[in-house]
Amino acid sequence: IDERIQRFVPLFNIHFLSSLIFIGAFSYILFIDRKISRQSGSSDLYGLDHVVKYIVPCMLICVSYFILYFEISHLWDQYYVDSATVTSRVDRQSFFNTDLLDFKRVWLINYSLFFIIILSVFNIRKLKNTTLAQINFWLTCVAIFIFLASGLYSMGDLRESYLDKSTSPYFTRSFMNIGIRYISYPFAAAAIYTLFWYSRSLLRGNENKIAVDMVFHISVLWILSSELINWMDILGSAQTYKLGLSILWGAYSLMLILLGIYRRKKYLRFCAFFLFAATLGKLFLYDLSDLDTIAKTIVFVSLGLLLLAISFLYNKYKDRIADETPN
Repeated sequence: IDERIQRFVPLFNIHFLSSLIFIGAFSYILFIDRKISRQSGSSDLYGLDHVVKYIVPCMLICVSYFILYFEISHLWDQYYVDSATVTSRVDRQSFFNTDLLDFKRVWLINYSLFFIIILSVFNIRKLKNTTLAQINFWLTCVAIFIFLASGLYSMGDLRESYLDKSTSPYFTRSFMNIGIRYISYPFAAAAIYTLFWYSRSLLRGNENKIAVDMVFHISVLWILSSELINWMDILGSAQTYKLGLSILWGAYSLMLILLGIYRRKKYLRFCAFFLFAATLGKLFLYDLSDLDTIAKTIVFVSLGLLLLAISFLYNKYKDRIADETPN
C-alpha cells in the first residue's frame, strides 16, 4: 500500500495545487465578468473587455488541460523508472520496460481526446460560442489525426512486444498490450461524434460537413486497416500488409461509391476513385513482389469483381449522377 501511495504522490504536489488555485481564480474572474455583463449589458468597465473575453478563457482552458497532462506524463515516467531491472551485480547493467512509454503515449492521447470531448459538450450545451466552436473543431481534427498516426502506431508496438516474448525476458506482458486499443477506440469515436454535433449545431457550413465526412471515413478506414493488421499478426499470417489490405481498401472504395451515389455527394465518389487508384498502385508496385500464385489470383479476382461492380453502378445510376445538384 505504501508503494502505491508513493506512486500517486506526484498528483498532489505543489505544482498541482498551484494550478488548481490558478484555475479557481480565473474561473471566478470569468464568473464575475458574466455576472456584470448580464446586469449592465457591458463588461467594458476598465477597457479590458478583450482581455477578459479572449485571453482569460484561453489561459484557463490551456492550464486546465496541461495540469493533468503533465501529471499523467510524470506518473508514467515514474513507472518507467521504477521498472529498472539490474541483470548483473558486476557491470550493473539495467533494463527498462519500454512498453510503459508506449502506454504513456496512448493514455496522453486518450486524455487529450477526453478533454476535447468535454470542452465540446460544454460549449454546445452551455456556452454556444462560435469562435470557440471553430477552434475546438479543428483541434479535434488534429487530435484524431494524432490518435491515428501516433496512437495506433504505439498500440502496434505493444502488440509486437506482447507476441515476441524473446524481446522482453525481464518483464511480463499482459493482455492489456492488446486490449488497450479497445479502450482507446471509444474516445476517438466520441471525438468524431462531436464533429458531427458541431456541423449540425454551431458550424453548419457545407465545408465543415465535408471536413467531417472526410475525417470520419479516413478514421474508419485507418482503424479497420489497423485492426486487420492486428488480428492477422496475432493469427500469424504472412500476408498482413499485402493481400488483406488490398481487398479491404478496394471494398471500402466500392462502399464510398455506393454512399456517394445514394447521398449525391460527388466528393465521396472522387475519394473512392482516389482510394481505388492507390490500391491498384500498391498492388502493382508492392504486393506482387512477394505474393505467391494463389494470393495473386485472389487479389486480382477480388479487385476485378470490384471494378465490375463499380462500372455496373455507374451505368445503372448515370441518370441520377447527371441530375445531381451541386451542394
